Amino acid sequence: MSIFICFISLLTGILLANRSYLTIIFAFIILFLGAKYKFKILKLVLTFIIVGFILAFINQLVFKTEKLVGIVIKSSSNYSIVKSVYGTFYVKIKGLEVGDIIRANGAINDLSFSHYQEKFNFKLYLKSFGVTKEYKCENYQIVIKNIIRINSFKNYVISSVEYKYVNLINSFIFGTTIDEFDYLSSAGILNLFRISGLNVICIIRLLDFIFKDKKVKENMTIKLIIVITFMFLSNYKIAFIRLLIAQIIRIIKKNKIRKLDVDSITAIIILILNPLAYLQAGFYLVFPLLFLLNFSSLALKRINSWYRGYFRLLLIYFYFLPFNLVNNYAYYLFAFIFRLILIPISQIGFGIAILSFLPLGEILYPVLDIICKILNLLDRCIIKIPVGELSLLYFVLYYIFLILIIYLCEIYHLKWMRKVLIVFIIYVVIPIVPINIPKYEVHFIDVDQGDATLIRYKNKNYLIDTGGLTYVDLAKECLIPYFAKLRIKKIDRVYITHMDFDHYGALDSLVNNFKIESVLYNEGDDFIKDINVYKDKEKDTNYNSSVFSFKIKNTSFLIMGDAPKEIERKLISSIDSNIDVLKVGHHGSNTSSSYEFLKYIRPKFAVISCGLNNKYNHPSASVIDTLNSLNIKYIRTDLNGTFIYKC
Repeated sequence: MSIFICFISLLTGILLANRSYLTIIFAFIILFLGAKYKFKILKLVLTFIIVGFILAFINQLVFKTEKLVGIVIKSSSNYSIVKSVYGTFYVKIKGLEVGDIIRANGAINDLSFSHYQEKFNFKLYLKSFGVTKEYKCENYQIVIKNIIRINSFKNYVISSVEYKYVNLINSFIFGTTIDEFDYLSSAGILNLFRISGLNVICIIRLLDFIFKDKKVKENMTIKLIIVITFMFLSNYKIAFIRLLIAQIIRIIKKNKIRKLDVDSITAIIILILNPLAYLQAGFYLVFPLLFLLNFSSLALKRINSWYRGYFRLLLIYFYFLPFNLVNNYAYYLFAFIFRLILIPISQIGFGIAILSFLPLGEILYPVLDIICKILNLLDRCIIKIPVGELSLLYFVLYYIFLILIIYLCEIYHLKWMRKVLIVFIIYVVIPIVPINIPKYEVHFIDVDQGDATLIRYKNKNYLIDTGGLTYVDLAKECLIPYFAKLRIKKIDRVYITHMDFDHYGALDSLVNNFKIESVLYNEGDDFIKDINVYKDKEKDTNYNSSVFSFKIKNTSFLIMGDAPKEIERKLISSIDSNIDVLKVGHHGSNTSSSYEFLKYIRPKFAVISCGLNNKYNHPSASVIDTLNSLNIKYIRTDLNGTFIYKC
């Protein structure tokens, strides 16, 4: 237990250095454990807190340099992460492998990426590797090339197997995502079909069964080789680094060490190597589960051995359920049953994937065909139940219930355990209950360089423009997840101001993947009025942009689309001057938002929808100056993200 307390203390020091609110939670855990052991290890606790704080502080240091020599610790298709004595940097260099040592010339800049309303936070992901700056590389050379070229091996595998099986085999061997089977993927079930610690642990247990007590050294060596091999294939995922460290500890201690101590030492080593590793899913998802299973071992022993394995799987399922709710805002009915069905199938598929790119591997393709058909069938059978975004308090209470059930099972207080279990089940089901509370709000959605405005009026939902990006499906990656977060099941009407891609580009995908009642192109209706009556089809699309006006309760809105100054001048004579909220025209371009127009409508608030560091330099400095001179408050989606105006 003392090693576990050392881990908690180290993590508390790291959280303290990063000013995380989680510091409070871990401080309470230390106080509780300290009181239990009568503070006999107080000096050890303080030492590890200080060490954690110092490690985290050092990890954040960045020194200016034009010449960089460093080692690649993470490689992707279009960037690499390089660690050096000057700091850890995001570098836009393709084709590098983990372990390559490079020498480069360039400059250090702040991280700056175009962004949109999405679940995945790329900056936070980079931070989990200790990256806070970008190194803009002018030229570079590889000083020492890692002899293990995983990308080359990946290309060999792709060229060796039939095209329709590439995604599945790549997922098993390299951990890449499978694009098909949307529901199974969202429910987290397809993780069974990705290279993971579970697959490797199954191989290790098979070796234990084969060797039993004989040839222990040979068994340990083979295990080590297997873990190292899959660590390379997974591009050094934290799950395999964890398995490797744990395997080495067991070899050193000759298996005479408690599992709790192995997991605690492993976590400590990982945090020493990278103090911000706790931000990676492979850390914050797995280690709490390992500790939970360790502490629930007595409770599991009280369960009949026939059901113990199922109870463990059920515990793991309920542990991961909140993370799934955070990511997908939905329950997936039958997910637990389908997971049970697919566990053995995934193990068979894993073995076949390893053999498939070898000579005569094609004879195994019929089995992969069967697996794909099973996945397709289950994907169509799974039922999605939207619940929307849940509060942090909900998840805190959820885990309190879960821990309480385990504790009551451990002390064998069955009467109270049954009562708490019933309350827990009701609590889990509560988010499913439909609640139709009328909404009166307007969401100016961050869609990078584009426009998308969601209007929630009573129990209806309207969308003005969809945005559109060439490098991503904005409907699938931004709009639909955002609607799921708000528990919106359909859009009653989509209005398109004009046919510029950054205003309608995501429409086709949205119509194909979400329930849309109707679409109006370049026109309004009784609720959302198109007040641009000066359109001229002989002129460019911006001149023909709709200008939408609507009112929610006592708040009036004006959505300018890309209407230019000529239209603004004509509108002055035909619209009401009392506007509360203005969606600034043409993303803040100087072709719109004239001084006369803004002075006439005098909005109380303005919203500029534009992309960060966009090539058009929107918003224009002159427009910002005009807004400031007229004392009009404004927000920008490139700086402030999605903005919600509640009426």
